[in-house]
Amino acid sequence: MAATIQFFLPPTGGKSLLGRSGGVGASMTDWDAVVVGAGAAGLMTAIHAAERGRRVLLLEKGRKPGVKILMSGGTRCNITHDCDNRGIIEAFGPNGKFLHSALAAFGVRDAIAFFEGEGVATKVEDTGKIFPVSDRALDVLNALLRRLERSGATLATSEPVREIVARPEGGFHLTTAVREVTTPHVVVTTGGRSYPAAARRATATPSPPSSATRSYRPGPRWCH
Repeated sequence: MAATIQFFLPPTGGKSLLGRSGGVGASMTDWDAVVVGAGAAGLMTAIHAAERGRRVLLLEKGRKPGVKILMSGGTRCNITHDCDNRGIIEAFGPNGKFLHSALAAFGVRDAIAFFEGEGVATKVEDTGKIFPVSDRALDVLNALLRRLERSGATLATSEPVREIVARPEGGFHLTTAVREVTTPHVVVTTGGRSYPAAARRATATPSPPSSATRSYRPGPRWCH
């Protein structure tokens, strides 16, 4: 499952949402972290953040989460590849170096253990691709959704993000189609171009705010 994650940290400083809280205090915000995009990356991000005691809101513009998971691997969902972390990095070529820290924290064997721990038995095919024994991508998605529910994270579907504004005092103010929220951390996990059937606009993610007064509105660069 390919995934894209981009962190928006407080413009005044602060640590990752997976570490101790930084920037704006929890009492000043609605959520400790807001994750934009409920695909594979967004679901995993929200799960792990919530399991570390964070108040997490996961926003998805579509009616259902994980649509592209159901399409991956010809609807069978190739979870990962039968190799070590180095093999994954080498497969990305010159750009693979950005994966070192992510794979050090959650590598190939961690991914397999995660899904098998959720009741999804896996198998290795001749190509080296790892699939669920059931050959059903739905089993992979359901495992993620069960874990998300147990984590305590809040999932909101049919709620696109309209604007992200960096606050002068630190953190961010988000405007969605139905509400406004504040948070010290935003994680954008929207991916890139997709199949038309996924009902997503084919765009890229925005760049992180460079000042406390700059805002970001949806346009041809947005997908969530």
